[in-house]
Amino acid sequence: MIILLILLILLSFGVLALAINIIRLSQSGEMSKLVAFLDRFLNVIFILIGIAYLVGLIVTFISLSSYELGIILSIQLVVRAYFFYVIYVQTKFLLSQLKGEIIFEKSNAVSVNKVGQAFLFMSAIEIIAGLLMGVFFLFTGSNPSFSIEFNIDQVILITIGFILIIVSLIYHKAIEIYEENKLTI
Repeated sequence: MIILLILLILLSFGVLALAINIIRLSQSGEMSKLVAFLDRFLNVIFILIGIAYLVGLIVTFISLSSYELGIILSIQLVVRAYFFYVIYVQTKFLLSQLKGEIIFEKSNAVSVNKVGQAFLFMSAIEIIAGLLMGVFFLFTGSNPSFSIEFNIDQVILITIGFILIIVSLIYHKAIEIYEENKLTI
């Protein structure tokens, strides 16, 4: 238990250091350094997420006594991993566009929209999996009282998804204005 606590404290300090570094780079105005850092960070974080999902899938199959519950959790993990992959690919694309200073392209707005949709779909998967597990527990008798739990994770995913979709709409409009201005010059 002490080791877990130490790891959580180290992780907290790591996240704080990461946030401070990103803020420092963004305030320095050195866009190329910030983009390079975010590119490296993106690779590392998604490799770690991929490993965590693989371990989670293995642990799900090993530890669960119920085959049906294992299927539900496995499908949930695989679908969430797919949406994380979509987010990874679209974010890598956006970073490469930023590196190349290709800003006002419709493909960038479409990518931001896809990332927003992925966050919304991940929240939907969480909610559906929770409902399926509740129904499973109700019908197997392992938990005779059916309850629906809704935690902050789904709210955060929905909020991020909506914000990104709104940003993509604003981005589409900015691209239209930019293209109109190019034609008038």
